[in-house]
Amino acid sequence: MWHLILTTVNLAIAAFALVLGCAKAHAARGNPDLTLKLTASVLIHCGVIFLLCTPAVYRAVGAAAGSANLPALVVNSATLLCLGHAHLMTQLWHPARKERAALRRTIATWAPVYGTAVILMAVLYAWADVQGPARPLRYSAAYADIWQVVAFQVVYSAGIVATALVTMQQCRGVVMPGRPDLDLALQKSLKAFATAVALDIVNIALTLTAVISAAATGTHRLDFLAEAAWLATIASGVAASFALARLVFSSRRAERRDCRTMEQLWKVATRLGEDNGQLVLAPQPLFWWRNWRVELLRRLAEIREGERVLSPWWSGAPAQAVAGLADQESDLPRDFDLVAAQAAAVVLHAAHARGQGRPPLPDDARLKAMPGGRVPEEEERAHLVLVARHLNLPLVFEAVTRSSR
Repeated sequence: MWHLILTTVNLAIAAFALVLGCAKAHAARGNPDLTLKLTASVLIHCGVIFLLCTPAVYRAVGAAAGSANLPALVVNSATLLCLGHAHLMTQLWHPARKERAALRRTIATWAPVYGTAVILMAVLYAWADVQGPARPLRYSAAYADIWQVVAFQVVYSAGIVATALVTMQQCRGVVMPGRPDLDLALQKSLKAFATAVALDIVNIALTLTAVISAAATGTHRLDFLAEAAWLATIASGVAASFALARLVFSSRRAERRDCRTMEQLWKVATRLGEDNGQLVLAPQPLFWWRNWRVELLRRLAEIREGERVLSPWWSGAPAQAVAGLADQESDLPRDFDLVAAQAAAVVLHAAHARGQGRPPLPDDARLKAMPGGRVPEEEERAHLVLVARHLNLPLVFEAVTRSSR
């Protein structure tokens, strides 16, 4: 009965993690967001781990490979790499550690640790040359009379505990780069993520207890703890999958919302003007069944391309008018952003000027860059959403009107 329950739960978690991981991997194609790629990697590794720890799959893979307990090596290596990717992912969310230099230092420091642990485990597994039958979830405890197997478990345990502690520490004080709208969902997910990592330490504690007992006494009375430790891993997998799924669904909702928020800016930037309605580009309308991430990336690209086409009509007058009106206004909206308002005024003014057939401005009279146009790539989406929210401000319309006289 225990193995039937274990098989059902393992396969369910493996299927969920693999499907979600493959979906994230598909979304990550051509996307510069490293966090997205790492999320996909963590989920896929998690799915593989649970699949291989299903007793029937464990035995089948071992038999096919000619080494009954080879899945134990694969599972331990995949678990260590999974936590390593989670470690790096939490760093990408951390405001003080997400810079490229900090990431390079982290990779340079920890990659040898993970690599050495995996190589040592592989050497110790091959050196032990265990000839006994497959022992799903009990490999280290069942063969604790072989010192290489004990060393194998110690190396794995040291790597997991070190990585888990660092990852848990980094789950505090993190932010989503360029995505303040996801901060609340992120904080909730981080609590579940930290819990998942902590449960991996529980697994290690129970497994080591069984291994040490078997090695010291020569009996296997506590071997059941090694198998029971998998309950902690099941809870860890559920918590981690839940945390990442929450971020995935929150991200999809944010993408849909941002697409809709930027619709008016998209129309302004991709049209010559309201008078003739001609298109700078040939944008397509959004439909509910379309991939919102693809649509979002397309919309961002079209807005930037539309702004580029309108650049000969970029005037500094609307931006100056916005700054002057903002200084005189005592009741600005709470989320008012001067740079975003200036960008909205400049693009509106340029679209109207071109739409009305006015000639391009002389080189010395036009703006060389759109206000806020040189924001980092990861902040571009948030900036354009903010610009779109300022398009309908009376202050922006007044600035455009004054500049068009």
